[in-house]
Amino acid sequence: MAARYENDSNIPSHGLDYGRKGFTAKSVAVALFLSAFLVASSSYIALRLGALPWPIIFSVIAGAALLRIFGRFSSHELNVAHAGASVGGLVASALVFTVPALAFLRNSGMEVPNLTLWAIMLVVLSAGLLGVFVSVPIRRQLVDVEDLPFPSGTAGAKLILAGFKGGFLVWLALVSGILAALFAVSRDIWFPAGLTLLAIPSISLVLSVYPMPIALGVGYILKPRAALSWFAGSLISSAVLVPVLSAYRFAEPVKLVQNLGMGLLFGAGLGLLAYHVFSSRRKVSSSLLFSSRFSVRIIVLSLLSLIVLYLVSVPFAAALLTVLLTLVAVFIAARMTGETNIDPLEQFGIVIAVACAALYSVFHLDLSILHLLVIVIFASVATAVAGDIGHDYKAAKIVGTRARDIVRVDVLSVIVAALLGPFVLAVLLKGFSRELFTSSMPAPQSQLVAAALTGFAHPSVFVSGIIAGFLLEIVLRRKQSVPFVVMPFAIGLFLGFPLGFVVGLGGLLSWFALRRNLFDKGVVVAAGIMGGEGIIGFSMGALSAAGINTGSFLAASVPALAAVLVLTLGFGMRKGYFRSG
Repeated sequence: MAARYENDSNIPSHGLDYGRKGFTAKSVAVALFLSAFLVASSSYIALRLGALPWPIIFSVIAGAALLRIFGRFSSHELNVAHAGASVGGLVASALVFTVPALAFLRNSGMEVPNLTLWAIMLVVLSAGLLGVFVSVPIRRQLVDVEDLPFPSGTAGAKLILAGFKGGFLVWLALVSGILAALFAVSRDIWFPAGLTLLAIPSISLVLSVYPMPIALGVGYILKPRAALSWFAGSLISSAVLVPVLSAYRFAEPVKLVQNLGMGLLFGAGLGLLAYHVFSSRRKVSSSLLFSSRFSVRIIVLSLLSLIVLYLVSVPFAAALLTVLLTLVAVFIAARMTGETNIDPLEQFGIVIAVACAALYSVFHLDLSILHLLVIVIFASVATAVAGDIGHDYKAAKIVGTRARDIVRVDVLSVIVAALLGPFVLAVLLKGFSRELFTSSMPAPQSQLVAAALTGFAHPSVFVSGIIAGFLLEIVLRRKQSVPFVVMPFAIGLFLGFPLGFVVGLGGLLSWFALRRNLFDKGVVVAAGIMGGEGIIGFSMGALSAAGINTGSFLAASVPALAAVLVLTLGFGMRKGYFRSG
């Protein structure tokens, strides 16, 4: 059975290994715990920033720290633990990028029927499992035959093969997380609105900064090209476009710029899709789908997905088309992720939903907004999981872990994330109901989903953005060494300067770190920062949703976190980590 995945004789032996078995009770326990943790923290991060870097490095670091509690562990156990953990972050991003569109539509005055948490859970579960099992035969083509890079998976594997046991680096991540949480709490007490750098009301020029540690971490992990593209978009938005449009007395200048940004984002996603669909000249293995022993499971899961979509009120023909198109989208998502490290998951969902709506319109039938949103959620989750598991397969190939162990842990993690994710998101949406869809918690992808399904305030601007983004993405993909990335630029255009400045600062820090060969240690710090502020942010949302005064929580958190920081620093001194660094 194992021979269908890897040839035992070809498995390398590395420092931490004492056997090839990775799917153990402790590795699974760590994977599921971290998957749940990442569901909570990643949901908060994605709502705040509208972006979520791959949580793989964080999963390796945290997985090693938790496995140490059980004593000795192998590289295969760490590989399994990090693979299962990262699924939670991707399921969370798929939910955050799509489900809040319901709240946005209701806030806009539209009457949309309710979608229960249990219905969302069933949709996520069926889509997630479909994404896992369809990726199994795809793995042979993309990982074994074509050997695509899957950058985040490769980086995680290299960290594991370096003999990572979680000592100094885990301590560094922990200190970074505590500092980030302490800063975030202090910020929310003393300057919750951020800081104003420059304000000229006469020309509508306002440059303010919202000092968010997770934005710094995201900018660092994105590296200079993408992070500075984000900053450039935010600077052009706040310092050029909005003041110029205001000077010429255009109505709703901010809305105009946001519609342009959303158009660019969507157009770049479509351009990336088109580029990878039409530019691939590699021979596809004949065993890709039909010669796999997983074919029966894929068919069964496809039928179950069809039933689930129908049960949550999606018409049968639309549900069937959704499942068929999602099977294709999963392959495209896995390939795109393998080559670019980007998975525009909500845009896969939008394209499939629009295709279903177009088909129904040909026959003079209607699909409701709720039907279309369910389709977007389903396709987004499936493509998110498929993209993530591609990284897991790549790491498994490099480390020598059995691929079936990756499949088994990812199935369990999808179940946990599907059960937990909708409830976590509901808590955050309730706890931050006042901040939602404002500059402090914009949730831009869900706004894009809502507008794509119902129409934009400035449709001509949005369409212009789509055309520009599509053409730019295709042209830049064909060129080498272009210091510009369309998607983060579009996000910066939409979100403006307050976050873009901090993301750009993170990009500059990564540039200095890359020049001094310190980038890997910086990634550990960035991962700790994102985890620290992410979990403290989720905690505040949960308390607010429960009706508890968050002011008291913030006041009590400062001395508590300071005490934990002192104890952690003291532990590091006793272990000699200051010298190790």
